Amino acid sequence: MTLGISSGLHHCRIGSDYIFLDAPRDRYFMLSGPPARRFRSFLSDTAIPSDLEWLVQHKLLAEGGMAASKATIPEPRSSFAETSKDGWSLALTTEAVVRQRLMERRLKRTALQAILESAKATQTYSREGDLETYRSIAHAFRQSRRYVTAVDKCLARGLAMIQMLGRKRCQAKLVFGVTLPFAAHCWVQWGSHVLTDDLDVVRPFTPIYVL
Repeated sequence: MTLGISSGLHHCRIGSDYIFLDAPRDRYFMLSGPPARRFRSFLSDTAIPSDLEWLVQHKLLAEGGMAASKATIPEPRSSFAETSKDGWSLALTTEAVVRQRLMERRLKRTALQAILESAKATQTYSREGDLETYRSIAHAFRQSRRYVTAVDKCLARGLAMIQMLGRKRCQAKLVFGVTLPFAAHCWVQWGSHVLTDDLDVVRPFTPIYVL
């Protein structure tokens, strides 16, 4: 068997550093300096045995692990969250509020990896919906901020929107991004359209994982 990246680890490079999302352990960590060079040598197929031994010892690589891949998503070019829309739906806004509150509770008692796998399964059975559905749901979540705080709640908001879109059989991506000095954020995106945030909120972040 060949070595690959340990299951549940997702990474991106910013400058000479590598940032990792460890989904099974619900944490981020960073490699810089010599450790980053070891990992870079693995990605470029120039690693010497001591590099591989170190990476395995620190659980970055494992026998039969995943092939290295880069998180890819179209560059955000517009935001439905900041686009005005005539009128609003009480039913959709109420559902957005309820789903966010339920997801906040679920995140406190359920492992992140299990929640992500559930969200991924929902996307499997979805199709690409119509423009008006995406705009209406994005607007409903914008309106929901009157009743549910948006501060430090991007994951619950994003997962709740993925659920709501899935109920209408609409595809969208949940994007996890990072930046340095370290900060992490996640948002929902359909094609090049951001659904949960204004463009200037997500543009500083480098995608590390796309669900």
